[in-house]
Amino acid sequence: MSREASDEKWSVVMTKFGGDIQRYREAEYDLFGRNGLCVMQLLGNKKKRYPFEIADNLTQQQAEEIVARLAALGPSAIAMATANLPEVRHRASEVWADIAVDGRCFSDIDGMVLTGSPVCAREQVANAVSKGPFKPWHYESFANHDHCATRGSDRDKVRYETGCLNRLSAALKLAYPDRRFVVSHIPAYSITFWQDPGEYPDISAPTMEPRDDKVFCFKCQLRQPFEADECSDLEFPQMEWGRCAVCGDELLVRCWEILRLVGDGPNVNI
Repeated sequence: MSREASDEKWSVVMTKFGGDIQRYREAEYDLFGRNGLCVMQLLGNKKKRYPFEIADNLTQQQAEEIVARLAALGPSAIAMATANLPEVRHRASEVWADIAVDGRCFSDIDGMVLTGSPVCAREQVANAVSKGPFKPWHYESFANHDHCATRGSDRDKVRYETGCLNRLSAALKLAYPDRRFVVSHIPAYSITFWQDPGEYPDISAPTMEPRDDKVFCFKCQLRQPFEADECSDLEFPQMEWGRCAVCGDELLVRCWEILRLVGDGPNVNI
């Protein structure tokens, strides 16, 4: 019987990841018909993860073609009959995110929407639950946070974070049109999101911390005194700015959390 005529199912098993991650990402949909294999997180502990199945329910020809194309990109994989599959760390059904939008991976795990690798997310949820009282929306807020801007001036960080925040909001609306989220931005620090638990009657005003007499200056790499700028900022009118009293660099002089609602779905009450 020819391999094309056989009903035997085949799998692709990844044994090593190499090459340019960006080239792989650009080819991922064409290779597998979907996006959302969170490679970098899966590779965080190579001894723990490899080998893992990345595709199943294939013909032998399909599996061998994927292996050959992966080899040209850098990753090493093998094609094997699924029935003869050796012990693998994870099956294909475990390693792909539920939804991938604009390079962001989302998975629904125990009713929570979490980013990144679903394998890692499930392990982290189990660990958190084992430690005691667990409130899902609190966990979503913690698990989904991203320090997306780590270098540059405070203004550059806020500009970059604002762009990331807008892209995240659009991705959430597209991925989960029937849900509503709270998206959080702590300027020059982090962004995150969680499903709306209905506990925010007014998110229009930022929650501010008291203004300290010193703030961290990236140029000086120290907390420094500053001279406050009392003029309204046209680009970010909600934010308070100043100048480092030592080097003169512009600084964000008060940190707070700004919240926005995203989506038209109902409150989830979690």
